[in-house]
Amino acid sequence: LHFFEDVLCTFPLQGQAFAIGSDNALVDGDVNAFDHNVTSVWTALCPAVPNSRAHEIWGDGFKFHGCEPEQAFIGQEYQVASTVRCLRFFQKTPRDISDRE
Repeated sequence: LHFFEDVLCTFPLQGQAFAIGSDNALVDGDVNAFDHNVTSVWTALCPAVPNSRAHEIWGDGFKFHGCEPEQAFIGQEYQVASTVRCLRFFQKTPRDISDRE
């Protein structure tokens, strides 16, 4: 995950990483989101939401592996006001994407 101050994604913004939705503040996996390595991953550790239908919509019908919308966030905090004009990230395709189409 990378944040830039220009629309061409050439001037990176440097900030303090944070994660909301993980059991622990910044653990090794959270740091992976900012390590410039597309083979490492960050996965939020979200608790189950009571009466959720996520397993029916996004899961395998029995269990949902992941977070519901707005349940987890990852980003950077800056010491001075900053404007992000470009964002780059790599997102892994779900294993069962072909089953959903």
